[in-house]
Amino acid sequence: MSEAIDFTEVRDAIADLIAHVDDVALPQRLVDTLRRVATVDCSLVLEFRRDARPQLLFDDTRYAWRANTVTEYVGAAYLLDPFYVAACAGIASGVYRIADLAPDDFRDSEYYRAYYARSHVEDELCFLARVDGETTRVVSLERRRGSGPFGPDELARLHAAEPVVRALLGAHWRVCRSRNAPTVAASIQRAFDAFGSAVLTPREREVARLMLGGHSTRSIAQQLAISPGTAKIHRERIYAKLGVSQHAQLFRLFIDSLCAPEQLPQFRRA
Repeated sequence: MSEAIDFTEVRDAIADLIAHVDDVALPQRLVDTLRRVATVDCSLVLEFRRDARPQLLFDDTRYAWRANTVTEYVGAAYLLDPFYVAACAGIASGVYRIADLAPDDFRDSEYYRAYYARSHVEDELCFLARVDGETTRVVSLERRRGSGPFGPDELARLHAAEPVVRALLGAHWRVCRSRNAPTVAASIQRAFDAFGSAVLTPREREVARLMLGGHSTRSIAQQLAISPGTAKIHRERIYAKLGVSQHAQLFRLFIDSLCAPEQLPQFRRA
């Protein structure tokens, strides 16, 4: 197959998508069409908003353990997702791979272990379609270990399909205008902003969020315009104040606090 997508091969499928743009099943139909363009093992279609939890529009998971991971992700862990962070930062619509957006220590982060390594994800590619100033529709396509990463020809075809995907996602959003309850989302965001606030300084909370997102000490120093030595001291103080000794414990404490923001753990003072 040539690198440029031959739309005659999917012409009928695109026509069907346009005809069903007001259908709640459009996200699934869209993923089914993209499977004709590239090999996809797992997929999600989500809606990201700055003031809300992600809305899950389609999930083709076939395994109970992955369903649990998706539930935890939508409940709180999305705040550490490089795709969510990029969408909230205003990244342009387009096709992105996780390697394009992840921080330098991402593969050593507990988030990566929980949502990539344990789920056997080899590669992830997302269509990000900004539909208004606060909202981005997302189509996540995953390749599992054994399938290998997306190849050059597949990437070329997926990039060629991006304008069509973006237009369909935008049209579907305008028709459906689905929203999550803002009060629940606001409580999650407040819990995220306040994580460790009883004992951590504002600067230490900034460092903690970057640590959780997969930034190395060097990257934290660059992000905050401080020396690596100062960043290291902040890390040590965060661990001491929160009563943990490793990144995995910090990650678990963070997730637990967000999943039940009304029952924040009692941190001990150093």
